Amino acid sequence: MRKLSLPGVLISLSLVACSGGSSTSNASAAPNAPAEVLVVVETRAGSDALVQFQLAGATLEGPAGQQTDNLLPASTVLTVGDPTGEPFGLRLNPTPSGNYIALHLILVPDSGIVISPDGTSQSVTSPIDVRIPISEGLQHDQQSASWLVVGHDSAPLSSVLLGGQPGSLIWTPTMTGRLDGANVQLGELRFPVSNQNAIAATAATIGDATIELGTSPACIFEDETATPYASQAAFVAALSIDDDLVATGDLHRNGRIEATRIRRSSGSNEVRLIGTILSIDAATSSFTMQVMATRQNGNQVQLATPETAIIRAANATIELSSSTQASFATLMAGQSVKVKWLSKSLSQSPSNGTPQYIAREVELLSGSNTAIHPEWEARVQSVDLANQVIVVVPRNNDLILINGVSVNQAEVLVSNTTMIERRENQGGSNSSITLAQIQPGTDRIWIRGTVVGSALISATRVRVRED
Repeated sequence: MRKLSLPGVLISLSLVACSGGSSTSNASAAPNAPAEVLVVVETRAGSDALVQFQLAGATLEGPAGQQTDNLLPASTVLTVGDPTGEPFGLRLNPTPSGNYIALHLILVPDSGIVISPDGTSQSVTSPIDVRIPISEGLQHDQQSASWLVVGHDSAPLSSVLLGGQPGSLIWTPTMTGRLDGANVQLGELRFPVSNQNAIAATAATIGDATIELGTSPACIFEDETATPYASQAAFVAALSIDDDLVATGDLHRNGRIEATRIRRSSGSNEVRLIGTILSIDAATSSFTMQVMATRQNGNQVQLATPETAIIRAANATIELSSSTQASFATLMAGQSVKVKWLSKSLSQSPSNGTPQYIAREVELLSGSNTAIHPEWEARVQSVDLANQVIVVVPRNNDLILINGVSVNQAEVLVSNTTMIERRENQGGSNSSITLAQIQPGTDRIWIRGTVVGSALISATRVRVRED
């Protein structure tokens, strides 16, 4: 391996600019190459704006700081913040076997753009080299593909004050590569095929990579209206190669999701409208929408100029982003929505010439789509079994950042629903443990959860390993 030099990158960036930008070579329908690394980018960034950069390169860093050659097949537009919460996927070139501790994303200077819900856009500055540490490291074997989920640990978008007024935007990310078994929700899983206790599908949002859905007895299977099937057998019997699936569960580095919920959805070849509700007409069960983007076959296209459209939703299914059914009365001006439609026409008076869509489904994109779910790494200092609290302190020179502020120690609240597990030093397997089995002073800890105080974390998942 060798380090990807910054001067060499800058030369390549000038060539990218001359060649006209992004390529779609990542979106190959070929099966996963044995040594590929597939990256799932969580786009929940604590903002209702769309944030994109031109990505020129990607490397993986080894334990001694050495980096691979550029693994990105071609320059592409990278989405790092999306109000819809749709993950962004990268398929990297075949990669040498090794233990990698960080992912580097090389951005084209001055290529960042922020698009607000009202359709206005503004440039944003950023680092050129974004280094993303990988929790537990990525043990990549050249004989098989590896999957890696990366996400934000704090809101990266901020504004510089000029004369007391908001000025230019800056993007300063704090991102990590998530633990093996990171919880994800992936939609647009196409061409599903069931085989025994798993379903193989093509992930349109991850460059048409092949993914496997594990179907345990505890998994919930639902139809398009989120109505559960009586059994897995009934779900499989109704499954068609033309269906799309939405799966929620833990994505492992081997490309298998241990699913807790799988829902049938309409085909991703349908065009979907993404935008903001401008006004509501309750009398006709319709609303006016500012369309910012369209989505089809896993590809999201931002409109150069936002389009105003009338959405007729009298016979449409209304649902929250959690797939919970809702009523038309749930919709309000200012909300972000995704619309699947049956037909399109041009409306007559009083809005002559305005596009009009007959909606089949309206999905309300709630604030949870932009909410950040951070991950921390630290050392266990003490465990309070009576109050179910773990006190953690920085490990070596690593910082504990809570809402972007470094703290000398933090308290981790554990509940009866918190998943606690131990990673074995040999073999890499995980096993469920109790709070009492965590070893103060010797255990290294990773925490997934939400900030509930200046130095207080409510944990959804805790993993420890002897340091």
